[in-house]
Amino acid sequence: MTDLTLQLDDSIALIDNVNLSGSLLEYLLPIYQVFDIGQGETFLYTFLLKNLDNSLNLTGCSISTKYAMTHLYDIANVLPTVISNHIGGEITMTLDNTTTSLLKVGRYIYSTFLITPTGKRVKILGGILNIFDGHNQ
Repeated sequence: MTDLTLQLDDSIALIDNVNLSGSLLEYLLPIYQVFDIGQGETFLYTFLLKNLDNSLNLTGCSISTKYAMTHLYDIANVLPTVISNHIGGEITMTLDNTTTSLLKVGRYIYSTFLITPTGKRVKILGGILNIFDGHNQ
């Protein structure tokens, strides 16, 4: 079972006192993360969005993650992602073992977007999902 937990304290460290409806949010650079996941394994990834002082309050926001074997996200799959603690800025991504067992071995790209209360989509996380044969480790 892959159980990945990472606290991305630096994800908004360059922007002090971020206001989710403010224009500074568009200058946020997404975090790049690579995950290695075996077929049939459960994937769990939790991270925090913070500014210099504390966690971002994500009340009124939503989150969306898609993954695909190409950059054509119109044919992408949805990776279940939720804001697990709105006030604490905590976000959780999951793939259950049934879903990972159905994925073909290979490289997938993914992108996670935060949707602010005003509807602005901001990419906060992206990278590679490496799916390997979990039975032949």
